[in-house]
Amino acid sequence: MICHGDFWINNVMFRSSHEDEQPEGVCLIDMQTVRLAPQMTDLLYFLYLCTRHHFRSTHEPLLLRTYLEAFNAAADRTPDPTTWRDFQLAYEEMRLFGVLHGLAMVPVVFAGEVAPKQGDDLTAEQFQNLLGGGDEK
Repeated sequence: MICHGDFWINNVMFRSSHEDEQPEGVCLIDMQTVRLAPQMTDLLYFLYLCTRHHFRSTHEPLLLRTYLEAFNAAADRTPDPTTWRDFQLAYEEMRLFGVLHGLAMVPVVFAGEVAPKQGDDLTAEQFQNLLGGGDEK
């Protein structure tokens, strides 16, 4: 399946109505890592990077069923759409990917002031700080 490859909230743009600010459309941006990957790649990437454990444990079954229904409707596959059982098995098989990828991305997402400003070169000190080897203050 074709996956975005960097599917997190900063790569999703929403269009909303002016009256009530309800979402009317969505657009994915930052498409340089699009690739063929398992169906669950983007879903798990998003869930483990952009949501908290409490949210996932409370809403995961509803989110997954809603996702599968939308996926099957959009895919319009023949002869058969993806079944709930097959979807659950694939999701559980890939869950560790989501956990590990979310953990690996947390330092990048929260790098903040240790990363160079856009357009600036990475200094040796910033590189050491990003690796976790900078001076303790």
